[in-house]
Amino acid sequence: YNERADQLATAARDTLTGSMEANLAVDYEIALRVSAKGQDKPGGWALRLWDAAADSATVHTGREKSTTSNRLSLVAALEGLRLVPEGAAVRVYTSNSYLHDGITTWVQGWIRQHWTKKDGEPVKYSDLWQALVQESGARGVHWVMERGDPPALAEGLDKLASESYAD
Repeated sequence: YNERADQLATAARDTLTGSMEANLAVDYEIALRVSAKGQDKPGGWALRLWDAAADSATVHTGREKSTTSNRLSLVAALEGLRLVPEGAAVRVYTSNSYLHDGITTWVQGWIRQHWTKKDGEPVKYSDLWQALVQESGARGVHWVMERGDPPALAEGLDKLASESYAD
């Protein structure tokens, strides 16, 4: 198994099929944004959940006192999926490659290796990854790595993520 070759092939597939998959019908869409002051400092997340049937969107935010951008991305994705009914089709937009690559590529290897990395070290945030795998499995999730301009659904979320932890 060549991890780098797999990453390149996945990126190529996403580039080639991204526009087709973006047009697939879904019941919900989620856009995620996070903001952290640094490693183990305060941070916040914001998400917008669009419900296709109701043609309406709701915004949700949260914060943590001591966190990282990667941890916040996992928390935001998890909270967003928990708002979506089981069995629903959902598209999740993220600009965080750790979240996207982790859930679309790396997680299967981590599961096979009992939540350890190739170097034998435990996977960071494995509790969140395991919960994310469970929540994703209960829904039809399509993960979209944002490249270039963010979707309109993400408009204003950067500011809300920053404001969610400001006191």
